[in-house]
Amino acid sequence: MIFTVTDAGVTAVFTPRGEIDSDSLLDLLSAAHTLPESVTGVTWDLREARFMDVAGLHLLVHQRSACREAGRILTVVGLVRTAATAAGTRVGAVSRGQVG
Repeated sequence: MIFTVTDAGVTAVFTPRGEIDSDSLLDLLSAAHTLPESVTGVTWDLREARFMDVAGLHLLVHQRSACREAGRILTVVGLVRTAATAAGTRVGAVSRGQVG
């Protein structure tokens, strides 16, 4: 994961690479927890994340709450549609083998 604080210590940008899953979640949360108080904006750039499971959702929900509590602005960039979503497949239907 790449982590930078830019704009004179005002914006933190997290750029995780590879997978965001249960193996990487604690490291990501720990990195986000160590931000200096001067940071007023947090950006998660997910363009380099090739896979994200429910741990990624947990990360984003946690970051939303943490940023609210700290008075920070949260920005998420780089989210893309999965093949199933782009094809119009209902997420719940995939496990049942149905396409809708």
